[in-house]
Amino acid sequence: MINEIFFDEPMSGDFESDAIELFRNNLSEEKILQSASSLALFWSECIGTLDGEIIIYSSIDSENWSLADNFIIETASNSDDIMIYLIDPYIKYVKIKYIKNGITAGKFSASISITGV
Repeated sequence: MINEIFFDEPMSGDFESDAIELFRNNLSEEKILQSASSLALFWSECIGTLDGEIIIYSSIDSENWSLADNFIIETASNSDDIMIYLIDPYIKYVKIKYIKNGITAGKFSASISITGV
């Protein structure tokens, strides 16, 4: 199952996702019900100075965050080479932040692949 985090989010302003839970447990049976396997990030139609920033944070408790990755958007689109991150099973939450810098327009989408176990 693919869950959209952002779909064609306008890149003319900064934005940030809520904490995204990667694993859901059934505590009474001590087993994992759902597990995220990958995170896909893609953008298109970017104009302006191509220097926007995507920051990915990770957490084990959704309160204390660590920088997982960050990169500068240097192309108008990555549709021919979208970014895919494999999910580490030790990370329970992720958060995505976008800082527009000189980008004046564009569309950003992010999705996560979740499977039932």
